[in-house]
Amino acid sequence: MSDNANECRICFETEAPDNIFIQPCACKGTSKYIHESCLNTWRRTADNIEARKRCMECGETYMISRIHPLEKNPCADSLVLNKSLSKSVRNNLFFGFCGSILLCWVDGPTQTSLTVFSFGNNWYNHTIGKAIRKGDTTITIPYYIALTSFIQNVYIFCFFYYKIYKNIKRYRNFLEYIKYELFFLNLTLMNFLVIFWGCHEIGIHPFGFYIVIIFMMMGAGFNYVIPPSLTVISKSSIKYLNEKKNPETVLNVTHNPLNTVIEMLSNDMLSNDMLSEQTYEELATESEQSEEVVEFKSDID
Repeated sequence: MSDNANECRICFETEAPDNIFIQPCACKGTSKYIHESCLNTWRRTADNIEARKRCMECGETYMISRIHPLEKNPCADSLVLNKSLSKSVRNNLFFGFCGSILLCWVDGPTQTSLTVFSFGNNWYNHTIGKAIRKGDTTITIPYYIALTSFIQNVYIFCFFYYKIYKNIKRYRNFLEYIKYELFFLNLTLMNFLVIFWGCHEIGIHPFGFYIVIIFMMMGAGFNYVIPPSLTVISKSSIKYLNEKKNPETVLNVTHNPLNTVIEMLSNDMLSNDMLSEQTYEELATESEQSEEVVEFKSDID
């Protein structure tokens, strides 16, 4: 190895085509060069947090970049998938309560939902339907709470997938990381239909349909866990994309446009001071010259 060959200040090896040098700070001389991989490894393993942000020798702050832009949770400020779990739960319970009242008022007189979900067979017409027509609140309220939670979560899932597709650049990686959680939550969403279709044989009996109502209420309870669960797994997936799948790298100051701009700004600021001094000198010179011209003219006269 030549004595004049530049060395990495960490591993003391020379530059290689697959392991190039960068100049990440203001260090000079033998500390000027460092392998990009060595610096990134040093920053990842350093116990001192400051050592991850700036050079501990010259004190220069590193210009840090990432491969991909940082992703943000597009649902964080929404009412139903708010980043605050308490707000998410509160809002969904409120919308569920109001939706249940509205749906009971609209659907109660005709029980159209019973006909639609049974494909026109009216499985529950003489049990649940009859109780609704009589105004039996012990049946009416649980049924419409369960139905509302199902409709509400169908909307939430559609909203969630739409926002992810439109706003997350790496949405495939986002969904891949939480695919098992999403699969389970989608199964949970379907509990109302599973109970409605799977228990219709029980539901035609005068007292057996109470079991169906109990199952529906249990399913509604699970449904109201879905929105906060989506909030938690979304936050986890965003963190995974930004940290695990988007490593940091330190920019080379000799090719760093940001550093160039900073240098230009600094030079401009310095040059402004120099220009002010230069302008003062020029004005003073012009003033002296003008006085000499006046004196020369007076001598001629």
